[in-house]
Amino acid sequence: MAARKKSFLYSSLLAIALLVLPSISARAEEYASAKDARDAAVKAMKDFQKASADCRDVTNSKNNLTPSESLGIKIILDRAKTLLEDCAVPDLFSETSVKDLSADTGATPAKSISDYSDYVMEFEAYSSSIESVVNDINESLPTLKELGRLIADRKSDLNDFESKISKFESAYAGYSSDSKSLINSSSSWASYQSFKTTLLAEKEIYEKALTALDELNRLVDLEDTIEEIKTLFANKLSNADLVKAINEMIDIANPKNLPKATNSSAKSVTISCVKGKSVKKVTGKNPKCPSGYKKK
Repeated sequence: MAARKKSFLYSSLLAIALLVLPSISARAEEYASAKDARDAAVKAMKDFQKASADCRDVTNSKNNLTPSESLGIKIILDRAKTLLEDCAVPDLFSETSVKDLSADTGATPAKSISDYSDYVMEFEAYSSSIESVVNDINESLPTLKELGRLIADRKSDLNDFESKISKFESAYAGYSSDSKSLINSSSSWASYQSFKTTLLAEKEIYEKALTALDELNRLVDLEDTIEEIKTLFANKLSNADLVKAINEMIDIANPKNLPKATNSSAKSVTISCVKGKSVKKVTGKNPKCPSGYKKK
């Protein structure tokens, strides 16, 4: 498939070149010397190389991306490795010309004015093909931005969710057994366990979304891919509800809110109780005389 695409692009480039062939001799006459012609060829080569680099740099400042869009698009391009492949195809065809012209740096040009005119025509044809690809990218940019936001925002939500759970897990490990028992019997604990299960499920769904990006090969497929990922991300992660449950459990573990422990170390005392001539001794932590007896 990639080979057919490259072959098609090459044919397009050749067609462009043929259209400008009649002007080669006229162009050659524009140069006063082979050195001037070489300078023009080098400039055309550098213009082409810059256009090729700009074509692949979708996250450049001219596209006015938000941080979320920029991060998301970088993730997309890292996974969908052939999405901007057309930007690089001319590089393959220009490789020999670039190599030859880059090595031609002597005081005396190595080629004729006509040869350098051919180089100018070739690199301008490549630049023209890249301009066409850039136009396609610009048309798809709004969709690409939206997809980037979806991916980046979900990644951020998952990281935030996981960070909050991890932080509470560390705090929970240091609680006393009494605090843990109280927390474990609360409704907040049940909600918290549900959030942990949700996190695992949503992380798996995020990986499915990344797999969908792996299969994204062409800009025209963006619409279908974004609909698929919107469906995958239909469930929203409720960070606010997770924070509420965690704060409730932290409040339960607050020493001020724990039941007061009884003083088991209090000493037993003995009192004497009398009823007429009868005397009884009563021992205990808070001893009281039997009915009819008075404390002596």
